[in-house]
Amino acid sequence: MSIHLQYASNSFVLLSIVAAGLLAPGPMAAQPESFESSVSGVVSWEGGGSINGFQVELNDRSGRQSAWADVRPDGTFEIHAPRAAGYQYIIRVRDRRGQIVHNDIVQTQVSPLEIHLRAPEQQRPVTGVVSAEDLLNKIPRKALREFQRAQKAVQKGEIPRAIRHLRKAIQIHPQFVEAHNGLGVKYMMLGEFAPAAAAFEEAVRLRPASSEPHSNLGMALHGLNRYEEAERQVRLALEIQPQALKARFALALVLSSQAGKEEEALAILAEIASQIPEAHFYAARLLGCRGDSRGAAREISAYLDSGDRKHRETAEGWLQSLQATARNPGSPSID
Repeated sequence: MSIHLQYASNSFVLLSIVAAGLLAPGPMAAQPESFESSVSGVVSWEGGGSINGFQVELNDRSGRQSAWADVRPDGTFEIHAPRAAGYQYIIRVRDRRGQIVHNDIVQTQVSPLEIHLRAPEQQRPVTGVVSAEDLLNKIPRKALREFQRAQKAVQKGEIPRAIRHLRKAIQIHPQFVEAHNGLGVKYMMLGEFAPAAAAFEEAVRLRPASSEPHSNLGMALHGLNRYEEAERQVRLALEIQPQALKARFALALVLSSQAGKEEEALAILAEIASQIPEAHFYAARLLGCRGDSRGAAREISAYLDSGDRKHRETAEGWLQSLQATARNPGSPSID
């Protein structure tokens, strides 16, 4: 048994595109919703010091730390935020001694960020020099502006216009990983898997140690029915970031499309369902396809009890059908 996914549109999280398409026959209007977001950007030290050992952290509005990431040698960082896109965080940069050298408020959808650090005049700057890689990889302001215009276009549902802005950003700065990754996501929204895969492959080439481009490339390859390659990319993403919800969800969906791998897919969906209620929805689909109407009904009930409303109308209709099937095994079931 295999499940062939179709893709519907979503503004921020690629996996929501995949997941919605599992049951929706046609494209949906772009909606800015997400179960996981990311904040990325670049840190530069205007005093000319080294940023080795620096960390960027996100704190919720009460001041509790929510997520953090090391600043890479080229000054870039990427943090997977546990809340939806648009949520406000306090962002802090700590030096190698753990002291806070930057403090600001950001929204998860405003990315990439430029954080410029300055050493106080009365203090000696941190020892070290800016490397050639730091200088070469600094994202030009013109490229950042094009990236931000693309984000605004997405919010208005203007995906082709967003693609044009991202292509301009890449033309200005070919090493702009976030632009390559974003370009791939926009192509996925349009169901254009081949150019999406090409964009993600470039993001992976430029930043092989980042989880998200691998995960996204896996989903693009899935759309091209290249399931084994897709699985390999998503597993690479999980090697880099084992607890990444998006990648774990992606793996479950990729496994769902391969005969003989349904049990592993169901196990993953069960593990993440408390954080991603939609996992109940897709577990029900798998169980229903193999004739387990009672198990499918149980998963749909759990999904409805979660309060998630994205697929509520469809889920309610399914539950009625599944309950009827349980009462009368001869009646038709979902497939």
